[in-house]
Amino acid sequence: MLYGKYPDRKPKREKAEMPRIKQVMGTQEYASLSSDPFRLANREANDCTVVAISIACHVTYDVAHAALAAQGRKNGRGTFAHQQKAAIESLGYEITTEIWSKSGRQQIIDLYPGSHKKLQNITTHHPRRFHAAWKQFCGDRVVLLYSKGHVSAVKDGQLHDWAINRALRVKKVWIVEKVAS
Repeated sequence: MLYGKYPDRKPKREKAEMPRIKQVMGTQEYASLSSDPFRLANREANDCTVVAISIACHVTYDVAHAALAAQGRKNGRGTFAHQQKAAIESLGYEITTEIWSKSGRQQIIDLYPGSHKKLQNITTHHPRRFHAAWKQFCGDRVVLLYSKGHVSAVKDGQLHDWAINRALRVKKVWIVEKVAS
């Protein structure tokens, strides 16, 4: 039997493709922070850390913005890790766990169902795709996911960020909890 130009070759097998997940607009909490009057009045940009800390520390956008500004953040600019830690601590929260290593990420991936346990990396798409696993991992804590040049917040197993439809590779994970008084 002839297969195209090359009679000796067999046709390529069709790849089984996973269906695409529907695009969503994001969570209500993220939408309200994105349209915050303080944010719009200051024409704020590059403020993913402000939004993430606002969600993680259960404060309004302007309170998180002021906490980061007190640590040296300039409007429209990103922040450094030491500024973020200091701002989180000034709001009465602490970073209880930092996950940098592959073995640390694997603890999260081991909660994924079936063959997904073989994944090598975490992406910002995973909390939406594996909601039950992330809800189990987060519990009542808030998790900050750090990818290259961006920070996202996961609360109640749900990603609160514009990156909900993207697959940004996570480089570092911070678990944020209220300081015991």
